[in-house]
Amino acid sequence: MSAPPIELSTNSYEYYYYLVKLSDVVNARPSRPNKPSVVYEQSTGELSITWEEGNDKESSSVDLTYALRIGTEPGKGDIVYAHAMADGTRRNLMGGNQSTNRYRRLNTSTWKAGKYYISIQVIDPNNRGSEFSEEVIFEKKEQAASFTMQYVSPFGVGDTCTIQLHHNVSAGVEFSLSASNGMIVDTCMDNASYKVVFDEPGLQTISLITKNSDGQNSTVYEEAVMVRPISMTKIESDSRITLALDMDEDGLLEYFVDKEGFHEVNKDGKYDRINKMYNNHTLISDAEFVQPDYAVDINKDGKADVFANMSYFNSRSWFTMLNSGNKSMAINADPITFNFYISDLYGLVDMNNDGNLDIVAKENYETSIYSSQNSFTEFVRESWIRNVEAIRDFDGDGLLDVLVQEYNDELRKNTYYIYKNKSAFEFVRGDLLFEEAYGESLAYIKDFDNDGLLDIIVKKDKEYYVRWADGDITKLEGVTSIADMQIVEQLGSTFDYNNDGYWDIEASGGIYDEEGILLFLPNHQYQFIGGYKFNESNIPFVLPNGDIRNGDLVCMSDNNKPESPTGVSVIQKSDGVYIRWNHSADKETPECNMRYNISVKHNNKSGNGAYLISPCNSTKNGVHVPSTLKLVEDNVYLIPISSIPVGEYQVQIQGVDMQNQESDFSEELEFEVKESCAFDIPTIIEVGVATTIKVLANVSAEIDWDGGEIISSDGNQYDVLWNSAGSKIIKAGDYEQRIYVSSLPSAEFSLPKKVLQKSTVRISVNNAKNGEWSVSADKDEFVGLSEMDIDILSVDSVSMLVRFNNSGEYVIRNTVKGELTSVTCEQMIEVSNDNVAPQIQSVFSKDNYYHILWDNNDVSEDVIGYRLYKETSYANKFELLYEGDLTNTLFVDSTSNASQCASRYALSYVTTYGESSMSNVHQGLHVMINLGMMNTWNLAWKKYEGRDVSCYRIWSGTSVSDMKLIGEISGSLTSYSDAMTDEACYYAVETVFEEDNNDAVETRSASSRTSDLFMSNVVSTTSASQISPAESILIIGNDIDVQLTESTQIYAYVYPYYASYQSVNWDIVEGAELATINSNGLLIPSGNGNGEVIVRAYALDGTGVYADKTITITGYPEIPDSIEMIELEQPVISKKILIGNKIYIQKSDGTIYDLMGRKVINIK
Repeated sequence: MSAPPIELSTNSYEYYYYLVKLSDVVNARPSRPNKPSVVYEQSTGELSITWEEGNDKESSSVDLTYALRIGTEPGKGDIVYAHAMADGTRRNLMGGNQSTNRYRRLNTSTWKAGKYYISIQVIDPNNRGSEFSEEVIFEKKEQAASFTMQYVSPFGVGDTCTIQLHHNVSAGVEFSLSASNGMIVDTCMDNASYKVVFDEPGLQTISLITKNSDGQNSTVYEEAVMVRPISMTKIESDSRITLALDMDEDGLLEYFVDKEGFHEVNKDGKYDRINKMYNNHTLISDAEFVQPDYAVDINKDGKADVFANMSYFNSRSWFTMLNSGNKSMAINADPITFNFYISDLYGLVDMNNDGNLDIVAKENYETSIYSSQNSFTEFVRESWIRNVEAIRDFDGDGLLDVLVQEYNDELRKNTYYIYKNKSAFEFVRGDLLFEEAYGESLAYIKDFDNDGLLDIIVKKDKEYYVRWADGDITKLEGVTSIADMQIVEQLGSTFDYNNDGYWDIEASGGIYDEEGILLFLPNHQYQFIGGYKFNESNIPFVLPNGDIRNGDLVCMSDNNKPESPTGVSVIQKSDGVYIRWNHSADKETPECNMRYNISVKHNNKSGNGAYLISPCNSTKNGVHVPSTLKLVEDNVYLIPISSIPVGEYQVQIQGVDMQNQESDFSEELEFEVKESCAFDIPTIIEVGVATTIKVLANVSAEIDWDGGEIISSDGNQYDVLWNSAGSKIIKAGDYEQRIYVSSLPSAEFSLPKKVLQKSTVRISVNNAKNGEWSVSADKDEFVGLSEMDIDILSVDSVSMLVRFNNSGEYVIRNTVKGELTSVTCEQMIEVSNDNVAPQIQSVFSKDNYYHILWDNNDVSEDVIGYRLYKETSYANKFELLYEGDLTNTLFVDSTSNASQCASRYALSYVTTYGESSMSNVHQGLHVMINLGMMNTWNLAWKKYEGRDVSCYRIWSGTSVSDMKLIGEISGSLTSYSDAMTDEACYYAVETVFEEDNNDAVETRSASSRTSDLFMSNVVSTTSASQISPAESILIIGNDIDVQLTESTQIYAYVYPYYASYQSVNWDIVEGAELATINSNGLLIPSGNGNGEVIVRAYALDGTGVYADKTITITGYPEIPDSIEMIELEQPVISKKILIGNKIYIQKSDGTIYDLMGRKVINIK
């Protein structure tokens, strides 16, 4: 029950207190429980304790908790404390230590041998405890076996783990400690402390067993530790090391730090700053930021000198430090200045193997290569290449090649090509190394699986994949980034941190995206190890104790140094001196990953200039290679002949493994370089084309080019041009070499100046098949012949037959590609549409033969004759019937029989350059007679084909020589009926063409018929017979759509099948402006638009039976109802003009330019 609040006021705060009256009833203690039960499993050391359910007067049993007490003496809780006094009074308000549980399992392996007293207490919800139960006594006879592990994380292979036993070793007790894949390297404190080292990575186990004096074994006590594949520890260091080199060649590396200078190792194995004057130079002490420095032997005395940057903002300058020995450096403060910033320097490498390191740097979006000259004081920009990705010896010839990224417009992705080093800073595009898939980007190139082939890491959608050389693809799960691939790979670019013979690279990844190392393992496996953060400088170097330091991380190493290379040989060839050797054998590094340091020294020479190729360690065994030195990646090295003077030399090779441990040098091999001169000449040389020729020589001599003209030269490289073909001899002193200069290919061809449209034109040319033919209508833009509707009909070894389908003026161009250059020839041609084909006047019958008549008016001067063609038994297929000159205009077809069937003819011009297109096809009349109905003679014929017919005139008489005009019908009709007489009659039909319609035909008589030029064959009533008339005609096919550029054959069938005349006359009754149809039913669109054409087929027997078919013409461009006119800017059109004896370009605006594109103001 609550009382009213008592209000207390202090300043602006108000406090309220409530008085609560509690119950007067006293809470009773829970009943004392029975003693617990215990079960002990000796083999495992596990003790199981259980107890009965408690009892309380006021509370339910489910609300009770339990407290367990275990002690080494009665009533004591030194093993498990119950938080209660001996009488059961509770020391806290938190309930029992076992909660509501009524059992407990304990591992007793850490307990000493002896008696243990166990009891239980019940606690009610008001936290009042019962009396403790009667104690049960558990006696442990085995000795305790437990320990604590102490190690520095991350813990790796080779690191030391300290094992501290939890109890002192008792007399008569034996301890047995074991470690999976590990060994005990030390014990101390009466075997109570052990030091363990593991030699295998992974989850490893340490086990402890004890045995007492009675021979009783304890349970096995185990602890596990994760062992990383590498042992790497962090040291305290704020320095960023940019270069490590053995300055005094004592076998201990010194290192260089910007702002601090050179450091040396002291007797304690730590590094101190070298206390010498040069180390206080302002170029060192005043540096603003850290950039890499490089080791180089400037004076060729064998020792490593330094090429260092002037480290201030936006610096483009460098300086040199000359190694004087005894850890002294002579600084040359005269700046060496370039067009690139010091941060854009990729590295120092010997690109032409002349022993002088060259500079590779990013400059204006290009990679520039500067050759070093005059003891590293002068530099010449030799080459510049865009999009360089890597510089390696990709083809194993001993010269460094260049990997270039090229965007393929057709594939729309990046490709990577190897540009082969041809020495003298010349690079030639070679093999395709890699082609990106969609969304990929190149990240790294290296042989990660030791198969001798390059593997490629690509990035796609923030994930990384390895594209192995054998075609497999591995996704690098958990890797979020990898170190940038260096264009110039130096000694520390990649490293084998776990010394397993596979390259490793710095990367980031894991759950927390931490920095670390990506380890490559056998069988395309990998492992990312996080927790290692490298400094930006990233220069691994060997410490005095053999471990590897990389920035502020030290990697423990038990690496073995390689064996010396063997089998060194030297061969002099025309292009240079080849040095070869057997790969160094190494316990950890496979042959394919060994690298080599080359020493080529002048015999019996020391000091400055003693070395041609300096190893930067004076060829001393045990002296480390500088950290920035670019090593040779294969077992061959080529020194170009122009880079090695005549003389005697000695060569030695040093192997370097994947942890930068050097072998001893190979035995000295002396060799002599003799005078040599040769010419590197392309296999094809053409007249008038400048040819690049390299002089491969170590002697100087004047060169006789045998008539060749030197266009340009650069060192030992010349561009030479010969103006005549044939054999040439190049001489240099006593050396000579024979070459052959080939003639240029010919693109010449002959073409008539003017031809007829649609005529076939023969172009005379010797290599038509090898040429690329193009045409231009505006004399500017050239396209393929087909794009101008010029057909190539045939090509042989000496000519090409073409057809010009459109009129106009054209420029024809023939381009023939030679081995080195292309040659073009252009010819102008005019295509005329005037009188493009001859015209047949008439095909008529006389003496039962068809006569073909044509005119020869307005014939072009190029026409030299005619060709007459006759249709074969196959529809629309023609064969040559007659060829003649211009004097004849009439031909009698003796193979024809006008009384049996009609014949079709076409005529063409024979020209000096080929043949014109054919004339319209002409078919003369073939008249047939039959006995009609109601005592009539019925004449029928197929209509004349080839000219428009005005009318047909019917002639009749009792003899062939005495026929009179008896009638005239429309040119659209093809039959005529005449009353039957008792005497025999003869009939013939005359064709009157529309252009002849003005003749006085009305009064024409037989005696007035002076010409048979338009007559048909003659038929007689004596040969007339009864016919079976046509009843219907079927035009086959459903609705027919004809494309504008197509012709379509239409067929008609006359029914019944026994009708006497199965042929039909074809006509177009609607849409005649859209198409024409010939006597065989071939429909040809006229090109005048789209629409419907109605085709009609007439029966020939005069019955009047016909059939119609609607055909749709399509494909003609639609003309819009309205056209919006817009004003376009007048294009500037150029043409060539001749002024005096010079050619100029004149634009449509009147301005004149010379052929170099310069505007001409005054022309004299």
